[in-house]
Amino acid sequence: MSEEIKQIMNKYDIHDVEKTFSQHIETILTTKHKFNKTNTVDYLSNVVRLFLSVVIPFSFFHKVPFPKDKSIILVCVILYYLLNGVLILLQKFFLKNYELTFTRYSPRNNKNLKIIVYDKLFYKAELNLFSSILEIYFKINNCPEIHFSQDYSEILSDNGYFEIDKIESIVSRAVDQLDKKLN
Repeated sequence: MSEEIKQIMNKYDIHDVEKTFSQHIETILTTKHKFNKTNTVDYLSNVVRLFLSVVIPFSFFHKVPFPKDKSIILVCVILYYLLNGVLILLQKFFLKNYELTFTRYSPRNNKNLKIIVYDKLFYKAELNLFSSILEIYFKINNCPEIHFSQDYSEILSDNGYFEIDKIESIVSRAVDQLDKKLN
């Protein structure tokens, strides 16, 4: 029987299914395929969110009376939109609309220049609201992305566990195809 871990409480809750599936993908990529999860974009996003969490309450609870506080409110509104724009740019250009990013040391070093090459892997899983099809996307460096469609009821057991060996086969197939595209 296949190895089962992390039970899904409600298999009809698409967010719970996506989150649990992504956690499985993350553990498989880090343990079996020697990828490292990158957190720099997460750290930058959290710093921007921290500034936002200070700006918003300050715009409401400052001590200056109403007619004289227009400049404070204007600065807070401008900072709010500016920081939200930074968050959108981080998501669009650094994460490229993917959920998780991983890196690994690449064996494809340039012999003449002695440059260490790191492969950057992007991953995203989406589950549509009215179907049981799990859309899985993998992309590495600048290669075209690989797309898998999987009925998640096939990789979910009756008692609410993902079958890890079926997920491993999907990830291994994706990494093999990505490695072929790189070489």
